[in-house]
Amino acid sequence: GTAVDVRVEAGRVFLSPGEMSPFHKATLGIPIRINTADPEALTAVPGIGPGLAQRIVRERDRRGGFRTVEELMTVSGIGAGLYKRIRPHMAL
Repeated sequence: GTAVDVRVEAGRVFLSPGEMSPFHKATLGIPIRINTADPEALTAVPGIGPGLAQRIVRERDRRGGFRTVEELMTVSGIGAGLYKRIRPHMAL
């Protein structure tokens, strides 16, 4: 999910590395990293709203990070059905 910005000024080309937005990642099927994503990034995943995103971050902080993606099922509001929907969009 890396992005490269290209800018041309006075015939010179400038390249700037950057990070692709979470919404572009989700659209392209690139998983969101649950141990580093902020709440806004988590809302790019279909099925995760602002409240659930905040609970995911709180649980991550409480644990000191997730060791497996499956640990998301300990977050209030993530049951087996939702987990199955969001799992393809998540990575460590």
